[in-house]
Amino acid sequence: MAQLDTQSIIPIAISFAAIYGISRLFKIGVREPHLPPGPPIVPLLGNLHILPLKNAYLKFTEWAKQYGSHILS
Repeated sequence: MAQLDTQSIIPIAISFAAIYGISRLFKIGVREPHLPPGPPIVPLLGNLHILPLKNAYLKFTEWAKQYGSHILS
């Protein structure tokens, strides 16, 4: 059985990291299946960029109607 040395492990590790990174890129903005419906998310910010600064209750009511939430309606 051939031994794995550092020169062969590094390219394998880089390949796995690249594949993982690319697969994560395709999931940006996609909500996980176990989460309730809602607006699309942005990496690192989540939904912080769409929260209203004034009259937030109006936007929450609109989202409740749009996404079917019984909690917010």
